[in-house]
Amino acid sequence: MALINCPECNREVSDRDEDCPHCGCPLKGPADIVAGRRVRTVERTAKTYKAWMLVGCLATLAGLAGSLGGGLSGKADFVLIGVLVVALGLAVSLWARLAAWWHHG
Repeated sequence: MALINCPECNREVSDRDEDCPHCGCPLKGPADIVAGRRVRTVERTAKTYKAWMLVGCLATLAGLAGSLGGGLSGKADFVLIGVLVVALGLAVSLWARLAAWWHHG
């Protein structure tokens, strides 16, 4: 058993440890070396889910704008359509967030 220095906190740890007992830095396992430092990917969320989150947020904002514009001009149809678009945007955003959480990594 040899002692090595942790790449994060620079304290001595056993070479048999998988994680540093002081800071929790992973010492073994899949890691990439970038600029002399160990880099470990924790979460890889697909860009598809991020795009759907953006679509949901934009739909929510568009629905709010349409609802407020219809309310100010006295058009009840625009208010109803705006509320439905807000609900749809929130549902899409929630679905995309849950899907990204479920399928991460």
